[in-house]
Amino acid sequence: MLAITKSENFKRFGARQILDDFLKTMKKLGSPEGLKLKVGNQDRIFHGLLTFAAGDTPASSLLGGFKESVGRALKPCRRCLISRNDVKVVFDCESFQLRDVTSHAAHLRTILNEDLTPETRKFWSKEYGVVSESCLNEINFDVTQCLPHDPMHVILEGVLPSHAAQFIKHCINEGKFTLDDFNTSS
Repeated sequence: MLAITKSENFKRFGARQILDDFLKTMKKLGSPEGLKLKVGNQDRIFHGLLTFAAGDTPASSLLGGFKESVGRALKPCRRCLISRNDVKVVFDCESFQLRDVTSHAAHLRTILNEDLTPETRKFWSKEYGVVSESCLNEINFDVTQCLPHDPMHVILEGVLPSHAAQFIKHCINEGKFTLDDFNTSS
């Protein structure tokens, strides 16, 4: 675990300030020279990289520079460009485009364009679901691939209720039980 902080502090000071020492260390680990540490009586050189950063959906989105509240984005997913409407009805990954470093960089260039009016910036930010550049980009971390989704938000608050409702509807339509049976069973 790297850090625990209140979301208010994260928003007030920003990820860059909170993760500054970590980012400096990761840059050294990722450099050709590596990070020199004394282990026992020997100087050793270490190399490394960050492969993923785990957190709940709002925290991971905020860290990645995406909209923290997925309900406020037309493209709410950090991994793909599925629309807010399609996310409720499309369940196969072949039906939508995955985000990648190239498309994400293009989205960032659009929303960070200094010539945009605040209204236009807000429009594109909502359209792409992107708010800002992540400080993790400084260490060659792909925010579109390496911020895994958390089970609570994706399964328990996302897919599971939808699938359970569809299953119950199917059972009722097939005559397995009635809605009254379902609601009164213990």
